[in-house]
Amino acid sequence: MKNKNLLSNNSRSKGLIMNLKVIPGSSINKISFDGDKNFRVKLTKIPTNNEANKQLLKNLSIYLNVRLQDLKIISGHRSRSKKVFIPITTETLKKYKFLT
Repeated sequence: MKNKNLLSNNSRSKGLIMNLKVIPGSSINKISFDGDKNFRVKLTKIPTNNEANKQLLKNLSIYLNVRLQDLKIISGHRSRSKKVFIPITTETLKKYKFLT
């Protein structure tokens, strides 16, 4: 896989862990790959009362077509750098633009 250090396999749970840089309080919602080996997620919500984290998971579930309740923030609940568990295979992820 091209971006091997961005994702790690979690064979026990049948999914991947994605490293993200989150930018809350943005004017738009956007998921992109910044070229510095990081996924960047811009969110319109501010990080108050867990609103930005909720929006992050909702946007990822829509973009990756997975159930919201299957996504989980592994680390970085109060940080802009986060690790999120995604119940999806590497082969399935390759069809998304930011991994090509």
